[in-house]
Amino acid sequence: MAEFPSKVSTRTSSPAQGAGTSVFALRPDLSFVRSNFGVLMLLQLVLGLLVWALIADTPYHLYPAYGWVMFVAVFLWLVTIVFFILYLFQLHMKLYMVPWPLVLMIFNVAATILYITAFITCSAAVDVTSLKGSRQYNQRAAASVSMSWGSPAVYRGDTAKSRSPDLNSQAPLIIGRDLLSYHLHSR
Repeated sequence: MAEFPSKVSTRTSSPAQGAGTSVFALRPDLSFVRSNFGVLMLLQLVLGLLVWALIADTPYHLYPAYGWVMFVAVFLWLVTIVFFILYLFQLHMKLYMVPWPLVLMIFNVAATILYITAFITCSAAVDVTSLKGSRQYNQRAAASVSMSWGSPAVYRGDTAKSRSPDLNSQAPLIIGRDLLSYHLHSR
């Protein structure tokens, strides 16, 4: 049997500070809020809240058309909140395998289409479901106006800085350009 050596050098060490536990501090990226992309998302949140708050304050459940409008407004508002939080806390960097510019561009195009259908539904139902000049009429008309002009325009990316003569055909390029510039500068 082999004899145990008389001089054995042993070394003990303590685990590194914080090893084994990953502490993930959520710090907001305030440069995102100041970027064009962040401002557009904040505008989406404000206008989306305005649309569904105006419709929710009326007895929309009596008319099926307003059920669609509420679904579109609330669903897109909640998804926009999720995307805003992802970008505000830079969680999109943790999920690097997801092509975020493409995901957001598809979301914005789908949101534009859904808001246009909700606008058509809401504006077609305004005269039918309420008396002209009443509070409900004014709220539903205001929701139609904000859906027709505000929300789709923001989702399309029609910004004052883009001076393209044909904004509708350039909208995905504008959104993609803003997303790409944000991604390049945030790394």
